[in-house]
Amino acid sequence: RLGGICFSVTFLCPGCLEVYAGISELVYGQAIDSVYWLVLAFVALVTGLLLVFWEENFLKFLPFNALLTHCAINFHYFFVVRRNEFQILPSGSILLLCWLGVQALRFLAIRRAWRGIADDLEHYNEIWQRLASSEETRRQLEELRDKILAGPETWRQGAIYQLQGDQHRHSTSMLERLVRQDARRIACLDQLYSQAMLLELPFLRKVKELARRWGGLVQEQREEEEGEVRWVRYEGDEMPHRPGWARLKGFDRSIEKLCRSYKGEVWRLLDVVRQSIVLESVEELRRCLQGVREDEEVVILRVKNRLDPGYSSQQSGAYRDLCLSVRLDNEETRRLGLSLHVCELQLSLKDYKSWAMHSDGHKRYVAYRNTRGE
Repeated sequence: RLGGICFSVTFLCPGCLEVYAGISELVYGQAIDSVYWLVLAFVALVTGLLLVFWEENFLKFLPFNALLTHCAINFHYFFVVRRNEFQILPSGSILLLCWLGVQALRFLAIRRAWRGIADDLEHYNEIWQRLASSEETRRQLEELRDKILAGPETWRQGAIYQLQGDQHRHSTSMLERLVRQDARRIACLDQLYSQAMLLELPFLRKVKELARRWGGLVQEQREEEEGEVRWVRYEGDEMPHRPGWARLKGFDRSIEKLCRSYKGEVWRLLDVVRQSIVLESVEELRRCLQGVREDEEVVILRVKNRLDPGYSSQQSGAYRDLCLSVRLDNEETRRLGLSLHVCELQLSLKDYKSWAMHSDGHKRYVAYRNTRGE
């Protein structure tokens, strides 16, 4: 951060001097001469301010920096110096070349990342093609989509945040978010994780209850054939099964996500507490969704339907599931002050989950997202 501020001085100081030169020309010299200096000042000041306050937009502005700088110098040469020669300014050209170099390196890195998950993409697409080839499954997918579309509008749009206050607010308009002050966004990562650690076990108990009730699957505990994945119905912790329940989102990963995607806005982290229920078929998944909706202790805030035939699976590396943002609202969470905490519940199909868990598919996808800076 300090390096960025120091680098910005190399733009801000010349920018201030160019403002002074432009005003001097405007007052004491010829107005046409001031155009050159004021344009250079504008470009330098905007570039410096972007480095200080909006660093993520700095690279995007570099082509405009080069364009405006060259326009200014050539305007000066054509209309003031009266020389009909096109001028190339070294500073603007260097910045433009830097921008082109960064774009080329990013393109190559993303291509390498895509190659890293090529096998996963192929496998997930094969699973989807098998699902889509069945008329019965297509009908079930359409019913699932229609059920979600028939749900509350807030399931599909509107912003949700990690909040602290008397009421949870799910707003679809900026005006409402600004006017209603009865709830405050959580801005401290330590506070968010303090809530998450207290909520982890109550949420896991509820997910286990839902999995047992709606036919969720767990991996069978087997000593031999470790490479083979066999799923059995979850009937409670007393049955032998591999521990496959999710833990809290890693602190390092949360910090990465805050810096890369959320601009440090802690209240946008909605998946610190997360679990998944693995199901055999689309029909079982649809029934499980209905069961979650009817559960009096679970409040569904948003539904991301990656099983929608119209969904672009490239956004998730071809992996598909049903991702719910939910709250656990019962006597225990209200007593602990956790009933407003947003958790993530994934309803996944067995075929997708098997590959993600036992072929390092998820690890490769995380590496792919890291390369993309997501």
